[in-house]
Amino acid sequence: MNKRKIRETVLARRSAVAPSERSAWSQSICEKIMELPAYRSARSVMAYYPIRGEVDIMPLLQDILKNKSLLLPRIGAPGCMHAAKISGLDELAAGIFGTMEPNSSCAEALLSDIDLAIVPLVAFSKDCGRLGYGGGYYDRFLSGADFTKIGAAFECQRAETLNCRAHDVKMDKIVTEKYIYMPR
Repeated sequence: MNKRKIRETVLARRSAVAPSERSAWSQSICEKIMELPAYRSARSVMAYYPIRGEVDIMPLLQDILKNKSLLLPRIGAPGCMHAAKISGLDELAAGIFGTMEPNSSCAEALLSDIDLAIVPLVAFSKDCGRLGYGGGYYDRFLSGADFTKIGAAFECQRAETLNCRAHDVKMDKIVTEKYIYMPR
């Protein structure tokens, strides 16, 4: 199955999840992430603002804002993504794709400023392969990154194979409501 078909299939499965289940699963995923040693020891965490049925990590964002430094992605020039530090959700504005991102007054961070990244995804494989929406923003941003990368997903987003290529960045862990996957 090609990547486009995998995206269609998995996004349809994710959309079919009842809001109450999605909420309970999201809470479970947030709790699991907060228990990970990589999260506990991180001082600076890059995360994402959830959209379109992604794992709702708002409880995690609140915890990071209270106890750590929070960085969120901001889309710059075509194909470029940067991390910017925020001190509150009131510093967000709609970006070019309509996603909430740090406004222009938020300072950009360096890759070396990040201890941990919580990454959204469309589909994943048991060996922590990640398939995003197709723009390659996260793959370019995370390429060569020297920090822990954790994908947040629902179990229904798991695919048997993803046809990953060399430029597709694997996660160090994928956390779902049922399991924590790690590469073999």
